[in-house]
Amino acid sequence: MAKKEMQTREGIPYIPQSNELDISYACYKLQLPLMLRGPTGIGKTTLVSHLADELGVPLVSEPCNEDTVAADLIGRNMPSGWIDGSATRS
Repeated sequence: MAKKEMQTREGIPYIPQSNELDISYACYKLQLPLMLRGPTGIGKTTLVSHLADELGVPLVSEPCNEDTVAADLIGRNMPSGWIDGSATRS
């Protein structure tokens, strides 16, 4: 059976590979965290973009790598005061 191709709002094609959509929707419905991990280019961001489109929720994307620290996401104290990280701002 052919896999159905979908598109994100940016027009990026998304073709489900397995049951990742069912798992992702279940996590969203149950308010459970979902961690996506894997090499560059396998579709992690495209999957999340598609989910955000389907669920009608905003998407804030923060690329992370081995140098990313919690303060990048949450925020940090600076001499001028607290600076929010990307997760705190969203």
